[in-house]
Amino acid sequence: MLSVWANSGKTEQRLAKRPAVILQSDEGTLLSEISMRTGLTCKISCKWRKRFAELGISCLSDMLGRGRPKVYDAENWVDVLALACTTPVDGSTRWCVRKLAEVVGLSKSTVHAIVLEGKIKLHKTWYRCGKSPDPEFAEKRS
Repeated sequence: MLSVWANSGKTEQRLAKRPAVILQSDEGTLLSEISMRTGLTCKISCKWRKRFAELGISCLSDMLGRGRPKVYDAENWVDVLALACTTPVDGSTRWCVRKLAEVVGLSKSTVHAIVLEGKIKLHKTWYRCGKSPDPEFAEKRS
């Protein structure tokens, strides 16, 4: 199994290098030689050898819960997207990320992430929210 992961051309390189470290260690290759062949530092190579010795093959994949957790929940997501489909209260023609962030009380980057995730294009509010300059739009839509 390890050799399949290490030699597969379609495996992500970060996942393919981990079993390569284990296989080369099993062959008796020196740590410095393993690091040179895989492109990993000696410290990282040593880390994967230790994890494999302690936990077995399951430790070679990424652990769950890695990375920074999201700072918004489903309620924030719905609030931002619902507000984006309305007309801004300040009289402007469309929302921008900064205005949405001020009204909802989230950071600009969080609102931007929600808008991207929701596949909303703020500059196309007119069409996205079911409005169109086409007088027959309602008939065509149904």
